[in-house]
Amino acid sequence: MRQLSSVASALALSVAVLHAQSSGPPSRVARISALVGQASLQPSGSNEWSEAGLNYTVTTGDRLYTAQGSRAELEIGRMSIRISEEADITVTDLSDDFVQLGVAQGTLRLSVYRLLRGDSIEVDTPNGSLFVTAPGEYRIDVPYDNRFTVVSVDVGSLDVVGPEFDQELHSGQAVQLSGSDRIRVVSMPRPMQTAFDQWAAERDRRTSSAACARYMNREIPGCADLDDNGRWEANQQYGSVWYPTHVRADWVPYRDGRWVWVEPWGWSWIADEPWGYAPFHYGRWTRIGPSWAWVPGPVAVRPYYAPALVAFVGGAGWSVGVSIGSQAWFPLGPQEMYIPAYHHDDVYLRQVNVSNVRNITNVNTLINVQVSGRTAYANREAGLTAVSTDAFRSGRPIAPEVVRVRPEEVVRAPIVAHPSIAPIERSALPGRPVAAPPVAARPKMIAIPDRRGPPDRGDSRGRGRGERGATQTPPPPAVTQTPPPASATPPIPPAPPNQQQHERREIITRRAPPPESPPFKAKEEAMAVHPGRPLEPQQIVNVLRGRPAGPPKDPEVLPHPVVQGQVTPAKAPPGRGPQRGNKKDSTGRGRGGV
Repeated sequence: MRQLSSVASALALSVAVLHAQSSGPPSRVARISALVGQASLQPSGSNEWSEAGLNYTVTTGDRLYTAQGSRAELEIGRMSIRISEEADITVTDLSDDFVQLGVAQGTLRLSVYRLLRGDSIEVDTPNGSLFVTAPGEYRIDVPYDNRFTVVSVDVGSLDVVGPEFDQELHSGQAVQLSGSDRIRVVSMPRPMQTAFDQWAAERDRRTSSAACARYMNREIPGCADLDDNGRWEANQQYGSVWYPTHVRADWVPYRDGRWVWVEPWGWSWIADEPWGYAPFHYGRWTRIGPSWAWVPGPVAVRPYYAPALVAFVGGAGWSVGVSIGSQAWFPLGPQEMYIPAYHHDDVYLRQVNVSNVRNITNVNTLINVQVSGRTAYANREAGLTAVSTDAFRSGRPIAPEVVRVRPEEVVRAPIVAHPSIAPIERSALPGRPVAAPPVAARPKMIAIPDRRGPPDRGDSRGRGRGERGATQTPPPPAVTQTPPPASATPPIPPAPPNQQQHERREIITRRAPPPESPPFKAKEEAMAVHPGRPLEPQQIVNVLRGRPAGPPKDPEVLPHPVVQGQVTPAKAPPGRGPQRGNKKDSTGRGRGGV
Protein backbone atom coordinates (compact mmCIF):
# COMPACT_ATOMS: atom_id res chain seq x y z
CA MET A 1 0.00 0.00 0.00
CA ARG A 2 3.00 2.32 0.26
CA GLN A 3 3.06 2.96 -3.51
CA LEU A 4 -0.61 3.89 -3.44
CA SER A 5 0.02 6.11 -0.42
CA SER A 6 2.70 8.07 -2.26
CA VAL A 7 0.33 8.58 -5.20
CA ALA A 8 -2.34 9.95 -2.85
CA SER A 9 0.17 12.31 -1.25
CA ALA A 10 1.29 13.60 -4.65
CA LEU A 11 -2.34 14.30 -5.60
CA ALA A 12 -3.27 16.13 -2.40
CA LEU A 13 -2.06 19.59 -3.37
CA SER A 14 -3.53 19.27 -6.87
CA VAL A 15 -6.88 18.46 -5.30
CA ALA A 16 -6.53 21.54 -3.07
CA VAL A 17 -6.00 23.74 -6.11
CA LEU A 18 -9.00 22.24 -7.90
CA HIS A 19 -11.18 22.87 -4.87
CA ALA A 20 -9.88 26.43 -4.68
CA GLN A 21 -11.00 27.02 -8.26
CA SER A 22 -14.60 26.12 -7.46
CA SER A 23 -17.01 29.01 -7.85
CA GLY A 24 -18.50 28.84 -4.39
CA PRO A 25 -19.11 26.73 -1.31
CA PRO A 26 -21.21 23.57 -1.57
CA SER A 27 -24.97 24.00 -1.69
CA ARG A 28 -25.53 21.06 0.66
CA VAL A 29 -24.11 20.07 4.04
CA ALA A 30 -24.55 17.39 6.69
CA ARG A 31 -26.65 18.15 9.75
CA ILE A 32 -26.35 16.34 13.07
CA SER A 33 -30.04 15.47 13.22
CA ALA A 34 -30.17 12.97 16.10
CA LEU A 35 -27.89 12.21 19.00
CA VAL A 36 -28.39 9.59 21.71
CA GLY A 37 -25.70 9.75 24.38
CA GLN A 38 -22.45 11.56 23.65
CA ALA A 39 -20.41 12.22 20.54
CA SER A 40 -17.20 14.15 19.85
CA LEU A 41 -16.30 16.09 16.72
CA GLN A 42 -12.90 17.00 15.33
CA PRO A 43 -13.15 19.73 12.67
CA SER A 44 -11.01 19.50 9.56
CA GLY A 45 -7.47 20.73 10.22
CA SER A 46 -7.81 20.59 13.99
CA ASN A 47 -6.18 18.26 16.51
CA GLU A 48 -8.74 19.23 19.14
CA TRP A 49 -11.97 17.42 19.97
CA SER A 50 -15.13 19.01 21.29
CA GLU A 51 -18.69 18.05 22.12
CA ALA A 52 -20.93 17.43 19.13
CA GLY A 53 -24.52 18.60 19.40
CA LEU A 54 -27.78 18.76 17.49
CA ASN A 55 -28.01 21.09 14.51
CA TYR A 56 -24.28 21.46 14.01
CA THR A 57 -23.24 21.74 10.35
CA VAL A 58 -20.78 19.02 9.35
CA THR A 59 -18.82 19.38 6.12
CA THR A 60 -15.71 18.18 4.29
CA GLY A 61 -12.98 16.84 6.58
CA ASP A 62 -14.99 16.75 9.82
CA ARG A 63 -14.59 13.62 11.96
CA LEU A 64 -17.17 12.21 14.38
CA TYR A 65 -16.75 9.72 17.22
CA THR A 66 -19.64 8.23 19.21
CA ALA A 67 -19.07 7.16 22.81
CA GLN A 68 -19.96 3.78 24.28
CA GLY A 69 -23.74 3.31 24.36
CA SER A 70 -24.30 6.28 21.99
CA ARG A 71 -25.73 6.77 18.49
CA ALA A 72 -25.83 9.63 16.03
CA GLU A 73 -27.51 10.54 12.76
CA LEU A 74 -26.44 12.82 9.91
CA GLU A 75 -28.79 14.15 7.24
CA ILE A 76 -27.44 15.03 3.79
CA GLY A 77 -30.12 15.85 1.23
CA ARG A 78 -32.14 12.70 0.53
CA MET A 79 -29.98 10.36 2.59
CA SER A 80 -29.51 9.55 6.27
CA ILE A 81 -26.35 8.21 7.91
CA ARG A 82 -26.78 6.39 11.22
CA ILE A 83 -23.69 5.79 13.34
CA SER A 84 -23.41 3.15 16.06
CA GLU A 85 -21.59 3.37 19.37
CA GLU A 86 -17.79 3.62 19.42
CA ALA A 87 -17.67 4.49 15.73
CA ASP A 88 -15.02 6.63 14.06
CA ILE A 89 -16.47 8.25 10.93
CA THR A 90 -15.06 11.02 8.72
CA VAL A 91 -17.00 13.06 6.16
CA THR A 92 -14.07 12.91 3.76
CA ASP A 93 -15.65 14.98 1.01
CA LEU A 94 -19.04 16.65 0.61
CA SER A 95 -20.01 18.64 -2.47
CA ASP A 96 -23.07 19.26 -4.61
CA ASP A 97 -22.86 15.88 -6.36
CA PHE A 98 -20.48 13.77 -4.24
CA VAL A 99 -20.59 12.33 -0.72
CA GLN A 100 -17.54 10.46 0.56
CA LEU A 101 -17.40 8.83 4.00
CA GLY A 102 -14.51 7.09 5.73
CA VAL A 103 -15.30 4.36 8.28
CA ALA A 104 -12.29 3.58 10.49
CA GLN A 105 -14.32 1.55 13.00
CA GLY A 106 -17.88 0.88 14.10
CA THR A 107 -21.18 0.26 12.34
CA LEU A 108 -22.66 2.66 9.82
CA ARG A 109 -26.13 2.37 8.30
CA LEU A 110 -26.78 4.35 5.13
CA SER A 111 -30.31 5.00 3.86
CA VAL A 112 -30.42 6.54 0.38
CA TYR A 113 -33.98 7.64 -0.40
CA ARG A 114 -33.19 9.11 -3.79
CA LEU A 115 -30.15 9.07 -6.07
CA LEU A 116 -30.21 11.59 -8.89
CA ARG A 117 -28.32 11.22 -12.13
CA GLY A 118 -24.79 12.50 -11.57
CA ASP A 119 -24.83 12.00 -7.78
CA SER A 120 -22.13 9.75 -6.32
CA ILE A 121 -21.88 8.19 -2.85
CA GLU A 122 -18.65 6.48 -1.76
CA VAL A 123 -18.03 4.75 1.58
CA ASP A 124 -14.40 3.86 2.25
CA THR A 125 -13.20 1.18 4.67
CA PRO A 126 -9.85 -0.39 5.62
CA ASN A 127 -10.61 -3.34 3.32
CA GLY A 128 -12.20 -1.76 0.27
CA SER A 129 -14.17 1.11 -1.20
CA LEU A 130 -17.95 0.95 -1.67
CA PHE A 131 -19.80 2.85 -4.39
CA VAL A 132 -23.60 3.10 -4.01
CA THR A 133 -25.37 2.58 -7.36
CA ALA A 134 -29.07 2.64 -6.37
CA PRO A 135 -31.37 3.95 -3.64
CA GLY A 136 -31.57 1.54 -0.74
CA GLU A 137 -30.44 0.57 2.74
CA TYR A 138 -26.87 -0.46 3.49
CA ARG A 139 -24.88 -1.52 6.53
CA ILE A 140 -21.08 -1.41 6.94
CA ASP A 141 -19.34 -2.98 9.95
CA VAL A 142 -15.67 -2.37 10.77
CA PRO A 143 -14.57 -3.95 14.09
CA TYR A 144 -12.16 -2.05 16.28
CA ASP A 145 -9.27 -4.46 15.59
CA ASN A 146 -9.43 -3.71 11.84
CA ARG A 147 -9.30 -7.39 10.82
CA PHE A 148 -12.14 -7.29 8.30
CA THR A 149 -15.15 -5.36 7.01
CA VAL A 150 -18.69 -6.71 6.60
CA VAL A 151 -20.83 -5.11 3.88
CA SER A 152 -24.58 -5.83 3.83
CA VAL A 153 -27.16 -4.72 1.27
CA ASP A 154 -30.71 -4.82 2.67
CA VAL A 155 -32.16 -3.11 -0.42
CA GLY A 156 -30.32 -1.60 -3.37
CA SER A 157 -26.96 -2.26 -5.01
CA LEU A 158 -23.36 -1.14 -4.65
CA ASP A 159 -19.90 -1.83 -6.08
CA VAL A 160 -17.13 -3.16 -3.85
CA VAL A 161 -13.77 -1.99 -5.18
CA GLY A 162 -10.19 -2.62 -4.11
CA PRO A 163 -6.76 -3.16 -5.63
CA GLU A 164 -7.30 -5.55 -8.57
CA PHE A 165 -10.87 -6.24 -7.41
CA ASP A 166 -14.36 -5.12 -8.39
CA GLN A 167 -17.68 -6.79 -7.48
CA GLU A 168 -21.32 -5.72 -7.39
CA LEU A 169 -23.66 -6.57 -4.50
CA HIS A 170 -27.45 -6.54 -4.65
CA SER A 171 -30.42 -6.75 -2.29
CA GLY A 172 -30.11 -9.48 0.29
CA GLN A 173 -26.38 -10.04 -0.14
CA ALA A 174 -23.54 -9.62 2.33
CA VAL A 175 -19.79 -10.18 2.10
CA GLN A 176 -16.79 -10.11 4.39
CA LEU A 177 -13.72 -8.24 3.15
CA SER A 178 -10.25 -8.86 4.53
CA GLY A 179 -6.76 -7.76 3.56
CA SER A 180 -5.70 -4.53 1.89
CA ASP A 181 -3.08 -5.10 -0.82
CA ARG A 182 -5.03 -8.13 -2.07
CA ILE A 183 -8.59 -8.17 -0.83
CA ARG A 184 -10.20 -11.51 0.05
CA VAL A 185 -13.98 -11.61 -0.32
CA VAL A 186 -16.33 -14.30 0.96
CA SER A 187 -20.12 -14.45 0.97
CA MET A 188 -21.86 -14.61 4.32
CA PRO A 189 -25.35 -14.29 5.81
CA ARG A 190 -26.48 -10.79 6.60
CA PRO A 191 -25.80 -9.85 10.24
CA MET A 192 -28.66 -10.31 12.68
CA GLN A 193 -30.77 -7.27 13.54
CA THR A 194 -29.68 -5.29 16.58
CA ALA A 195 -31.21 -2.52 18.66
CA PHE A 196 -29.21 -0.08 16.54
CA ASP A 197 -30.80 -1.47 13.35
CA GLN A 198 -34.26 -1.14 14.89
CA TRP A 199 -33.55 2.47 15.85
CA ALA A 200 -32.40 3.21 12.29
CA ALA A 201 -35.54 1.57 10.86
CA GLU A 202 -37.75 3.69 13.09
CA ARG A 203 -35.91 6.83 11.94
CA ASP A 204 -36.47 5.73 8.33
CA ARG A 205 -40.21 5.34 8.91
CA ARG A 206 -40.35 8.80 10.48
CA THR A 207 -38.55 10.32 7.51
CA SER A 208 -40.67 8.53 4.90
CA SER A 209 -43.99 9.53 6.50
CA ALA A 210 -43.16 13.23 6.98
CA ALA A 211 -45.95 15.49 5.72
CA CYS A 212 -43.58 18.44 5.28
CA ALA A 213 -42.68 17.30 1.74
CA ARG A 214 -45.95 18.86 0.54
CA TYR A 215 -44.79 22.32 1.59
CA MET A 216 -41.00 22.44 1.20
CA ASN A 217 -38.20 20.86 -0.81
CA ARG A 218 -37.45 17.43 0.65
CA GLU A 219 -33.70 17.93 0.14
CA ILE A 220 -33.68 20.40 3.06
CA PRO A 221 -32.37 18.76 6.27
CA GLY A 222 -34.77 18.84 9.20
CA CYS A 223 -37.99 18.56 7.23
CA ALA A 224 -39.50 15.84 9.46
CA ASP A 225 -38.75 17.78 12.65
CA LEU A 226 -41.17 20.52 11.62
CA ASP A 227 -44.15 18.14 11.67
CA ASP A 228 -43.60 17.43 15.37
CA ASN A 229 -43.00 21.01 16.46
CA GLY A 230 -45.35 23.27 14.52
CA ARG A 231 -48.20 23.58 12.07
CA TRP A 232 -48.47 24.43 8.38
CA GLU A 233 -51.03 26.94 7.16
CA ALA A 234 -51.92 28.46 3.81
CA ASN A 235 -51.29 32.18 3.58
CA GLN A 236 -52.71 34.34 0.79
CA GLN A 237 -49.52 36.39 0.45
CA TYR A 238 -46.78 33.81 1.03
CA GLY A 239 -48.35 30.43 0.26
CA SER A 240 -47.66 27.63 2.76
CA VAL A 241 -45.99 28.88 5.95
CA TRP A 242 -44.93 27.10 9.12
CA TYR A 243 -45.58 28.30 12.69
CA PRO A 244 -43.52 26.92 15.60
CA THR A 245 -45.90 25.86 18.37
CA HIS A 246 -43.54 25.07 21.26
CA VAL A 247 -42.04 28.52 21.80
CA ARG A 248 -42.47 31.36 24.31
CA ALA A 249 -44.82 34.25 23.62
CA ASP A 250 -41.82 36.60 23.25
CA TRP A 251 -39.82 34.15 21.12
CA VAL A 252 -37.72 35.65 18.28
CA PRO A 253 -35.87 33.79 15.49
CA TYR A 254 -32.07 33.60 15.84
CA ARG A 255 -32.05 34.23 19.57
CA ASP A 256 -32.03 30.77 21.19
CA GLY A 257 -28.65 29.47 20.07
CA ARG A 258 -25.09 30.60 19.50
CA TRP A 259 -22.59 31.64 16.85
CA VAL A 260 -19.68 29.44 15.78
CA TRP A 261 -17.07 29.72 13.02
CA VAL A 262 -17.60 27.05 10.34
CA GLU A 263 -15.49 27.24 7.19
CA PRO A 264 -15.84 28.07 4.38
CA TRP A 265 -18.87 30.16 5.44
CA GLY A 266 -17.54 31.88 8.56
CA TRP A 267 -19.94 32.91 11.33
CA SER A 268 -22.78 30.36 11.42
CA TRP A 269 -25.87 30.02 13.58
CA ILE A 270 -26.39 26.90 15.73
CA ALA A 271 -29.95 26.78 17.05
CA ASP A 272 -30.92 25.38 20.44
CA GLU A 273 -34.39 24.38 19.25
CA PRO A 274 -34.35 20.66 18.31
CA TRP A 275 -36.23 21.55 15.11
CA GLY A 276 -33.97 24.54 14.49
CA TYR A 277 -32.16 23.69 11.28
CA ALA A 278 -34.33 24.16 8.21
CA PRO A 279 -35.89 27.47 9.36
CA PHE A 280 -32.49 29.04 10.12
CA HIS A 281 -30.49 28.00 7.04
CA TYR A 282 -33.22 28.10 4.37
CA GLY A 283 -36.23 30.29 3.56
CA ARG A 284 -37.23 33.50 5.36
CA TRP A 285 -39.09 34.60 8.51
CA THR A 286 -42.01 37.02 8.71
CA ARG A 287 -44.47 38.33 11.28
CA ILE A 288 -48.09 37.38 10.60
CA GLY A 289 -50.21 39.05 13.24
CA PRO A 290 -48.53 38.46 16.62
CA SER A 291 -46.70 35.29 15.51
CA TRP A 292 -43.51 34.50 13.67
CA ALA A 293 -43.92 32.29 10.60
CA TRP A 294 -41.30 30.60 8.47
CA VAL A 295 -41.67 30.90 4.70
CA PRO A 296 -39.77 28.12 2.88
CA GLY A 297 -38.36 28.59 -0.60
CA PRO A 298 -39.99 27.14 -3.72
CA VAL A 299 -40.53 23.37 -3.53
CA ALA A 300 -39.25 22.64 -7.03
CA VAL A 301 -35.92 24.51 -6.75
CA ARG A 302 -32.82 22.77 -5.38
CA PRO A 303 -32.10 24.28 -1.94
CA TYR A 304 -28.88 26.12 -1.16
CA TYR A 305 -27.54 26.11 2.40
CA ALA A 306 -26.65 29.42 4.09
CA PRO A 307 -24.88 29.80 7.47
CA ALA A 308 -27.54 32.25 8.76
CA LEU A 309 -30.12 34.19 6.78
CA VAL A 310 -29.86 37.41 8.75
CA ALA A 311 -28.79 41.02 8.28
CA PHE A 312 -26.11 42.31 10.68
CA VAL A 313 -26.11 45.81 12.10
CA GLY A 314 -23.35 47.77 13.77
CA GLY A 315 -20.23 49.49 12.50
CA ALA A 316 -18.23 52.47 13.76
CA GLY A 317 -20.06 54.81 16.08
CA TRP A 318 -22.93 52.42 16.87
CA SER A 319 -23.27 50.63 20.20
CA VAL A 320 -25.95 49.69 22.70
CA GLY A 321 -24.22 50.77 25.87
CA VAL A 322 -21.94 47.76 26.24
CA SER A 323 -18.44 48.96 27.07
CA ILE A 324 -16.71 45.98 25.43
CA GLY A 325 -18.58 46.31 22.13
CA SER A 326 -21.75 44.78 20.78
CA GLN A 327 -23.07 42.80 17.82
CA ALA A 328 -26.64 42.72 16.54
CA TRP A 329 -28.69 41.03 13.80
CA PHE A 330 -32.25 40.29 12.69
CA PRO A 331 -33.87 37.69 10.36
CA LEU A 332 -34.28 38.53 6.70
CA GLY A 333 -37.85 38.87 5.41
CA PRO A 334 -39.52 37.11 2.45
CA GLN A 335 -38.35 39.55 -0.29
CA GLU A 336 -35.00 40.58 1.21
CA MET A 337 -31.80 39.42 -0.43
CA TYR A 338 -29.01 37.52 1.29
CA ILE A 339 -25.55 38.85 0.39
CA PRO A 340 -22.87 36.32 1.45
CA ALA A 341 -19.66 37.60 3.06
CA TYR A 342 -17.73 34.51 1.94
CA HIS A 343 -16.27 33.68 -1.48
CA HIS A 344 -18.86 32.95 -4.18
CA ASP A 345 -19.69 33.72 -7.78
CA ASP A 346 -22.73 35.18 -9.50
CA VAL A 347 -24.40 31.80 -10.00
CA TYR A 348 -24.15 31.03 -6.30
CA LEU A 349 -25.45 34.48 -5.35
CA ARG A 350 -28.49 33.96 -7.53
CA GLN A 351 -29.23 30.41 -6.44
CA VAL A 352 -28.81 30.97 -2.70
CA ASN A 353 -31.55 33.60 -3.06
CA VAL A 354 -33.77 32.00 -5.72
CA SER A 355 -33.88 28.74 -3.74
CA ASN A 356 -34.81 30.47 -0.49
CA VAL A 357 -37.18 33.24 -1.63
CA ARG A 358 -40.51 32.62 -3.33
CA ASN A 359 -41.88 34.56 -6.29
CA ILE A 360 -38.70 36.39 -7.29
CA THR A 361 -39.24 38.21 -10.58
CA ASN A 362 -35.99 40.19 -10.82
CA VAL A 363 -33.03 39.09 -8.73
CA ASN A 364 -30.76 41.91 -9.97
CA THR A 365 -33.20 44.62 -8.91
CA LEU A 366 -33.65 43.21 -5.43
CA ILE A 367 -29.92 42.75 -4.90
CA ASN A 368 -29.11 46.26 -6.10
CA VAL A 369 -31.81 47.73 -3.86
CA GLN A 370 -30.32 45.94 -0.86
CA VAL A 371 -26.75 46.94 -1.70
CA SER A 372 -27.76 50.58 -2.18
CA GLY A 373 -29.25 50.71 1.32
CA ARG A 374 -32.85 51.31 0.20
CA THR A 375 -34.24 48.07 1.70
CA ALA A 376 -36.82 48.71 4.42
CA TYR A 377 -36.19 45.40 6.29
CA ALA A 378 -39.53 44.28 7.68
CA ASN A 379 -38.05 42.43 10.69
CA ARG A 380 -35.63 45.11 11.81
CA GLU A 381 -37.55 46.32 14.85
CA ALA A 382 -39.42 43.19 15.96
CA GLY A 383 -36.56 40.76 15.33
CA LEU A 384 -33.37 42.56 16.44
CA THR A 385 -31.08 40.70 18.85
CA ALA A 386 -27.97 42.31 20.37
CA VAL A 387 -25.27 40.89 22.62
CA SER A 388 -21.79 41.82 23.71
CA THR A 389 -18.94 41.07 21.33
CA ASP A 390 -17.46 38.70 23.90
CA ALA A 391 -20.67 36.62 24.08
CA PHE A 392 -20.82 36.46 20.29
CA ARG A 393 -17.18 35.45 19.74
CA SER A 394 -16.93 32.91 22.57
CA GLY A 395 -19.84 30.76 21.36
CA ARG A 396 -21.88 31.27 24.53
CA PRO A 397 -25.69 30.88 24.45
CA ILE A 398 -27.17 34.13 23.19
CA ALA A 399 -30.57 34.26 24.90
CA PRO A 400 -29.30 34.83 28.49
CA GLU A 401 -27.02 37.67 27.36
CA VAL A 402 -29.33 39.72 25.15
CA VAL A 403 -28.80 43.46 25.53
CA ARG A 404 -31.79 45.81 25.43
CA VAL A 405 -31.80 48.19 22.45
CA ARG A 406 -33.87 51.38 22.50
CA PRO A 407 -36.22 51.90 19.52
CA GLU A 408 -34.31 54.96 18.29
CA GLU A 409 -31.08 52.94 18.30
CA VAL A 410 -32.71 50.24 16.20
CA VAL A 411 -33.82 52.76 13.58
CA ARG A 412 -30.40 54.36 13.17
CA ALA A 413 -28.39 51.13 13.29
CA PRO A 414 -26.41 50.81 10.03
CA ILE A 415 -26.41 47.55 8.06
CA VAL A 416 -23.00 45.88 7.74
CA ALA A 417 -21.79 43.06 5.52
CA HIS A 418 -20.81 40.80 8.42
CA PRO A 419 -19.77 40.99 12.08
CA SER A 420 -16.40 42.70 12.39
CA ILE A 421 -15.11 39.99 14.70
CA ALA A 422 -12.19 37.72 13.93
CA PRO A 423 -12.74 34.24 15.34
CA ILE A 424 -10.61 32.79 18.11
CA GLU A 425 -9.69 29.10 18.17
CA ARG A 426 -12.54 28.42 20.57
CA SER A 427 -14.97 29.88 18.02
CA ALA A 428 -14.09 27.14 15.52
CA LEU A 429 -15.09 24.26 17.81
CA PRO A 430 -18.70 23.02 17.78
CA GLY A 431 -18.95 22.69 21.58
CA ARG A 432 -16.97 22.48 24.80
CA PRO A 433 -13.49 20.98 24.43
CA VAL A 434 -13.27 17.34 25.50
CA ALA A 435 -10.50 14.79 25.93
CA ALA A 436 -9.50 12.87 22.82
CA PRO A 437 -11.55 9.68 22.38
CA PRO A 438 -9.85 6.24 22.31
CA VAL A 439 -8.94 6.34 18.63
CA ALA A 440 -5.74 6.85 16.69
CA ALA A 441 -4.79 9.85 14.59
CA ARG A 442 -6.87 10.63 11.52
CA PRO A 443 -6.91 7.63 9.16
CA LYS A 444 -4.65 7.81 6.12
CA MET A 445 -6.60 7.66 2.85
CA ILE A 446 -5.02 5.33 0.25
CA ALA A 447 -6.27 6.04 -3.27
CA ILE A 448 -6.44 3.08 -5.68
CA PRO A 449 -6.38 3.45 -9.49
CA ASP A 450 -9.93 3.74 -10.82
CA ARG A 451 -10.08 1.79 -14.07
CA ARG A 452 -13.84 1.92 -14.59
CA GLY A 453 -14.76 5.52 -13.89
CA PRO A 454 -18.03 6.49 -12.19
CA PRO A 455 -20.79 3.88 -12.53
CA ASP A 456 -23.85 4.53 -14.66
CA ARG A 457 -26.51 6.57 -12.93
CA GLY A 458 -29.46 5.05 -14.80
CA ASP A 459 -30.76 5.11 -18.37
CA SER A 460 -32.91 7.70 -20.10
CA ARG A 461 -36.03 6.30 -18.45
CA GLY A 462 -34.56 6.86 -14.99
CA ARG A 463 -33.95 3.23 -14.04
CA GLY A 464 -31.49 2.97 -11.20
CA ARG A 465 -32.85 6.17 -9.66
CA GLY A 466 -35.90 7.22 -7.69
CA GLU A 467 -37.24 6.86 -4.16
CA ARG A 468 -35.98 4.48 -1.52
CA GLY A 469 -36.75 0.84 -2.32
CA ALA A 470 -37.34 1.50 -6.05
CA THR A 471 -34.85 -1.14 -7.16
CA GLN A 472 -35.02 -3.92 -9.69
CA THR A 473 -35.31 -7.60 -8.81
CA PRO A 474 -31.86 -8.64 -7.62
CA PRO A 475 -29.84 -10.86 -9.96
CA PRO A 476 -28.27 -14.12 -8.82
CA PRO A 477 -25.47 -13.73 -6.25
CA ALA A 478 -22.16 -12.52 -7.63
CA VAL A 479 -19.32 -15.02 -7.93
CA THR A 480 -17.00 -14.97 -4.94
CA GLN A 481 -14.17 -17.05 -3.68
CA THR A 482 -15.09 -20.34 -2.01
CA PRO A 483 -16.16 -19.47 1.53
CA PRO A 484 -14.26 -20.98 4.41
CA PRO A 485 -16.02 -22.97 7.14
CA ALA A 486 -18.46 -20.94 9.23
CA SER A 487 -16.07 -20.93 12.16
CA ALA A 488 -13.58 -18.96 10.04
CA THR A 489 -16.02 -16.04 9.76
CA PRO A 490 -15.96 -14.64 13.30
CA PRO A 491 -18.66 -12.38 14.69
CA ILE A 492 -17.91 -8.68 14.93
CA PRO A 493 -16.35 -8.07 18.35
CA PRO A 494 -17.26 -4.96 20.33
CA ALA A 495 -14.50 -2.52 21.17
CA PRO A 496 -13.16 -3.04 24.69
CA PRO A 497 -13.90 -0.07 26.97
CA ASN A 498 -11.25 2.64 26.76
CA GLN A 499 -9.33 0.68 24.12
CA GLN A 500 -6.72 3.12 22.84
CA GLN A 501 -5.72 2.62 19.21
CA HIS A 502 -2.13 3.80 18.80
CA GLU A 503 -1.54 2.67 15.22
CA ARG A 504 -2.78 5.00 12.52
CA ARG A 505 -5.24 3.26 10.26
CA GLU A 506 -5.31 3.18 6.47
CA ILE A 507 -8.54 3.40 4.52
CA ILE A 508 -8.89 2.41 0.87
CA THR A 509 -10.55 5.02 -1.33
CA ARG A 510 -11.37 5.17 -5.03
CA ARG A 511 -11.20 8.96 -5.19
CA ALA A 512 -8.39 10.97 -3.62
CA PRO A 513 -9.95 13.21 -0.96
CA PRO A 514 -9.18 16.90 -0.55
CA PRO A 515 -6.48 17.74 1.99
CA GLU A 516 -7.40 18.82 5.49
CA SER A 517 -7.89 22.50 6.17
CA PRO A 518 -4.85 24.37 7.46
CA PRO A 519 -4.64 24.53 11.27
CA PHE A 520 -6.44 27.47 12.84
CA LYS A 521 -3.16 28.99 14.06
CA ALA A 522 -1.85 29.09 10.48
CA LYS A 523 -4.87 31.18 9.39
CA GLU A 524 -5.41 33.28 12.49
CA GLU A 525 -3.18 36.22 11.57
CA ALA A 526 -4.61 36.56 8.06
CA MET A 527 -8.20 36.39 9.34
CA ALA A 528 -7.49 39.13 11.86
CA VAL A 529 -6.64 41.56 9.05
CA HIS A 530 -10.23 41.51 7.74
CA PRO A 531 -12.25 40.54 10.82
CA GLY A 532 -15.29 38.39 10.16
CA ARG A 533 -14.35 37.33 6.63
CA PRO A 534 -13.25 33.74 5.93
CA LEU A 535 -10.09 33.31 3.89
CA GLU A 536 -10.64 32.99 0.16
CA PRO A 537 -9.69 29.83 -1.75
CA GLN A 538 -6.40 31.19 -3.10
CA GLN A 539 -5.46 32.30 0.42
CA ILE A 540 -6.11 28.79 1.75
CA VAL A 541 -3.91 27.29 -0.98
CA ASN A 542 -1.11 29.71 -0.06
CA VAL A 543 -1.34 28.66 3.59
CA LEU A 544 -1.30 24.97 2.61
CA ARG A 545 1.90 25.67 0.65
CA GLY A 546 3.49 27.32 3.67
CA ARG A 547 3.27 30.84 2.23
CA PRO A 548 1.63 34.00 3.60
CA ALA A 549 -2.09 34.01 2.84
CA GLY A 550 -1.85 37.23 0.86
CA PRO A 551 -4.59 39.84 0.45
CA PRO A 552 -8.19 38.95 -0.43
CA LYS A 553 -9.39 39.57 -3.98
CA ASP A 554 -13.14 39.68 -3.43
CA PRO A 555 -14.57 43.18 -2.97
CA GLU A 556 -16.74 44.18 -0.04
CA VAL A 557 -20.21 45.51 -0.81
CA LEU A 558 -20.56 47.17 2.58
CA PRO A 559 -17.60 48.69 4.48
CA HIS A 560 -16.17 47.24 7.66
CA PRO A 561 -13.20 48.08 9.90
CA VAL A 562 -9.72 46.93 8.88
CA VAL A 563 -6.65 46.39 11.04
CA GLN A 564 -4.49 49.53 11.01
CA GLY A 565 -1.77 49.48 8.35
CA GLN A 566 -3.41 46.83 6.15
CA VAL A 567 -4.86 47.46 2.72
CA THR A 568 -8.41 46.48 1.82
CA PRO A 569 -9.44 45.83 -1.79
CA ALA A 570 -11.41 48.77 -3.09
CA LYS A 571 -15.15 48.55 -2.81
CA ALA A 572 -16.86 47.73 -6.09
CA PRO A 573 -20.20 49.55 -5.93
CA PRO A 574 -23.14 48.51 -8.10
CA GLY A 575 -22.72 49.54 -11.72
CA ARG A 576 -18.91 49.58 -11.64
CA GLY A 577 -16.50 46.89 -12.67
CA PRO A 578 -14.76 44.65 -10.14
CA GLN A 579 -11.10 44.51 -9.36
CA ARG A 580 -8.64 43.28 -11.89
CA GLY A 581 -8.69 39.51 -12.12
CA ASN A 582 -12.39 39.12 -11.20
CA LYS A 583 -14.95 38.40 -13.84
CA LYS A 584 -17.71 41.00 -13.83
CA ASP A 585 -21.15 39.56 -13.08
CA SER A 586 -24.62 40.77 -13.97
CA THR A 587 -24.83 43.01 -10.90
CA GLY A 588 -21.56 44.76 -11.73
CA ARG A 589 -19.98 43.63 -8.47
CA GLY A 590 -17.55 40.96 -9.65
CA ARG A 591 -17.34 37.22 -9.16
CA GLY A 592 -15.80 37.31 -5.71
CA GLY A 593 -17.44 37.28 -2.32
CA VAL A 594 -19.02 40.48 -1.17
